[in-house]
Amino acid sequence: MLNFQAANFLALLQFCILALTASLNPTLASPSSTASPNLTLPFDLVEPSNTVPPEPWRYSYTPVKSVTFFNYKQVLNPVGISAVIRQAFLEAHSYDPSVKMGRRERLYIERSSPDRVVLVFHPTFFTAWGDWAGTLMGITHFMATWDSVGLSFETNFTGFPATFLGTGRLYSTA
Repeated sequence: MLNFQAANFLALLQFCILALTASLNPTLASPSSTASPNLTLPFDLVEPSNTVPPEPWRYSYTPVKSVTFFNYKQVLNPVGISAVIRQAFLEAHSYDPSVKMGRRERLYIERSSPDRVVLVFHPTFFTAWGDWAGTLMGITHFMATWDSVGLSFETNFTGFPATFLGTGRLYSTA
């Protein structure tokens, strides 16, 4: 049986996969479409291990793009994490994945509890909305696999030449 945290992330992952599928194939998201996408998770959802991986830890969301996690902090409220990731996914998937984000800071705040969870991302000139969506998948994977902790992250194009795509933090104001 899944605990609350794992069930919450499972629901979030299903939402994210549906949003990614819709962004790659708009006909699947059409109300008139009779196609029903087969939603499978890109990895096995497991109970968090109550540990964190070694620093730094890397998640590749394409063969040449990855998110690196480091500077782990205190355990965060999983409901707050889900809320800010959901806000960010909704914004990311409201744009074409190839469109550049611009350099404006993205700030997402879960305001319903005293220990507010905050997700902040600082994109570079090169960062596309699809890169931000991939970064969010990496954060979701981290939280589903490891402890739900505050952390810092960087998104990079790891091909040649390597390109820095942005940096961010997930933290609590408590």
